[in-house]
Amino acid sequence: MAAAVELQQLRRASWAEVTATLLAFTAFPMTMPVAFARAGWWVGSVALVYMAAASWESGVLLGKLCVLLPAEQASDYPQLAAAAMATASRHPYAKRLRRAWASLSAMGAGSSADEPELERSSAAWAAFGRRGVAALQLLTYYLAAVVGIIYLEQYFVQLFPGSSLCQAQWIFIVLLLMAPLQQIPTFKDSWAATILGATTLGVICLVFFYQVGSGRPWECELGPAYECFSCAGMSKNEARDAKCETPCGNISSGTPRSFADVAEALNLMAYSFGGHGLYPETIREMKHPQGWRSVMVVVYSVLLPLYMLCGLLGFAAYGTFANANINLNWPNNAMNKVSIVANMVNVSFTLLITQLLQVLQVELALGVDPTAWWRTGDGSGGVAARMRPVVFRLFFRSLWLGSQVLLAEMLLSGEGDTLFALQSLVGSVGMLALTFLLPFGFHLALHPQHEQPYRAANHTTLLDETELGEADPAHIWLGDNLANSIESEELDDGASEDMHGAESSLLDKSHQLRAGSSNMTLSEWGPYSVARRWWHLGNIVVGVVLMGLGLYYSVQDLVGSSTGLFNGSCQIPFQYSPMDPRDPCYAP
Repeated sequence: MAAAVELQQLRRASWAEVTATLLAFTAFPMTMPVAFARAGWWVGSVALVYMAAASWESGVLLGKLCVLLPAEQASDYPQLAAAAMATASRHPYAKRLRRAWASLSAMGAGSSADEPELERSSAAWAAFGRRGVAALQLLTYYLAAVVGIIYLEQYFVQLFPGSSLCQAQWIFIVLLLMAPLQQIPTFKDSWAATILGATTLGVICLVFFYQVGSGRPWECELGPAYECFSCAGMSKNEARDAKCETPCGNISSGTPRSFADVAEALNLMAYSFGGHGLYPETIREMKHPQGWRSVMVVVYSVLLPLYMLCGLLGFAAYGTFANANINLNWPNNAMNKVSIVANMVNVSFTLLITQLLQVLQVELALGVDPTAWWRTGDGSGGVAARMRPVVFRLFFRSLWLGSQVLLAEMLLSGEGDTLFALQSLVGSVGMLALTFLLPFGFHLALHPQHEQPYRAANHTTLLDETELGEADPAHIWLGDNLANSIESEELDDGASEDMHGAESSLLDKSHQLRAGSSNMTLSEWGPYSVARRWWHLGNIVVGVVLMGLGLYYSVQDLVGSSTGLFNGSCQIPFQYSPMDPRDPCYAP
C-alpha cells in the first residue's frame, strides 16, 4: 500500500453501519432450499450448524488478528497472509529445512548457508503469501461478481417476459445501470445502498414465507420428493443419461441423491457464509475495530436461524425440486414480481460491495486515495497516484466491470443448474479458503503461545536473530514467545544469563516497534488449548477436502450444463409453478 494513503483516513464507519453492511452482503437465505435439496435433511442440517460454528470462530479470529497486530500488518487479507507466512517460515522446523536445502545447494560452490540468506528466504515467503492471497481474493470475488451479473440479467428476463431483448442485451443494460453505482468510493460511502440491501433482504424473506404458506405444496396430490430427483418430462435418452430409476421414492421415475450432489451443496453453503474475504478490509474502515466481536454476534444471531428456517421450510415445501432460482417454485403472481424486484436491488448491493473489495485492493496498492475526489497525492506514487482520484476511478472501475460483463456473456446458458454450478465453483475456489482455511492457519502461525518443543527449540533459533537489521513484526511475536519460554523452563545459570541477555535485546526492539500501535500480550491473545488447536486443524482439513471435491464436481457440472462460450440462448423459457412436470403440484 502506498504511503500516500493513510490508513487512519479510512476509519470512518460506525458499528451499526458495518453490521448492516455485513448482514445485507453476507445473507443468502434463498440458496438454502436448493442446498438442502442436494444434501438431504440430516446432512444439510449438520453441515449448516458446523459451517456456522466454524465460520463464526474464523470471523472472530480475523477480527482479533486485525486488532492485535500493527495496523500496517493487518489492513487487508493479503497483509495478514504476509505476516503469517513470515512467522511460519521462522518456525524451528521450517528453518532446519531451509538450512538443509541451502547447505545442499551451496555444497557445489564450496560455501554454506548463512543467516542473511535465510532472512531473504523468509521475506520471499512473506511476499509469496501476500501475492497468493491477493490473487485468490481477487479471483474469488471477481467470479462472485460474474454470478451477480448473471442473476441480475435473468431477473430482468423474468420481470419482462414479453420483451424482445435477448440475454446478451439485458447484460449490457446491467452494465449501464451498475457503472454509476461502482463509483461509490468506499464501504463507508455505501451506507444508503446498505439500507436498501438490508430492507430488500427482509422483503425477499417475507415473500418466501407467504408463497410457501399460501401454496402448501406438501398438500398437493403428488407432493414433494425428498430422496430422489424427478425425471418427469424427460425423453427416454435423457432419462437414460440421468440414470433414472423406476420407481424412486414417491415418484414414478427419478435419480437418487449422489455424492456429487452433496459435495456441491456443501460448497453452496460455504458460499452463503462467504463474507470473510472482506472482513479485514471492513475492519480497516471501522472507527472502533475493537467492537468487531459485537458485529459478529449480531450477524450470526440473524444468519443461522434464518438459514435453518429457510432451508428446512423450503425443502419441506418443494423437496428435491427446489430451484437455485427459488422464484420458479412459485406461481407467476404479483408477490413473485415483488420478490424479483427486491432480489434485483439486493443483488445490485451485493455486487457493489463485491466490487469495492476488488477495486480498493488495486487502488490502494497504486496509491489512489479512496477518500478523495479531486485531490491528488504528494507526487511520490506512480501515474495512478498523480491522477485525479475521481477520474482514475471512473475509467478503472468501468473497465473492471466491463471485463466481468464480458465473462458473463461468455458463460451465458440456461437457468438453474448453470447458476448452481457457478456458485458452487466460486465457493470451492475461494470462499472455503478465505473462510475455513486461512483464518485458522493465520492464527496458528501468529499466536504467541506455542507447543513446548517449539519454545525449547526457539532458545537456540532466536539467539541467532538478536541482531535485526530491519523491523519485522515476525520477530516481535517470536520475542514474546522467547519471554514466555524463558519464564517457564528451568535452565542452568550460565545458559539462563545468556538467554536473558538475548531476551532483553530482542524485547527492547519489539517494544519499540509496538509503541503506539498494538500491545500484543499473551493475556490479550487468550489461551490456546490443545483441544482448540486440533479443532482449528480439523477445520483446515475439512476445508481442503471440500475444496477439492467441490472444484471437481462444480467444474464438471458447469461444463455439462453450458451451451458453449458466447452461445447462450436468446430467451429463457421460465416455467413457474405448477407448469413444470417435476413440480409437486404439477397441473398440465
